[in-house]
Amino acid sequence: MLKGKVYDVSLGRGFYGTGCAYNVFAGRDASRLLATQSFDDGMTEAELDAPIDNLQDLTDEDLESLDAYVGLFTVKYQCVGDLIED
Repeated sequence: MLKGKVYDVSLGRGFYGTGCAYNVFAGRDASRLLATQSFDDGMTEAELDAPIDNLQDLTDEDLESLDAYVGLFTVKYQCVGDLIED
């Protein structure tokens, strides 16, 4: 999920599947990880699996990076839904 959009990345199972290089992004909001490129910054599983991240503390550079990833995902993968808060 990026910025509330849920993508079907099953075409990329060789990247996102169990034990694969990008598995950390699968099944959760990957927005902060991709925006900051901070994959090893000590985030806990609880933080990774937290409710929707509002991303308010990201820098303009981070947000620009995230938007580039959203563009990439939009081209490569089908958006299958939106994640909304209750």
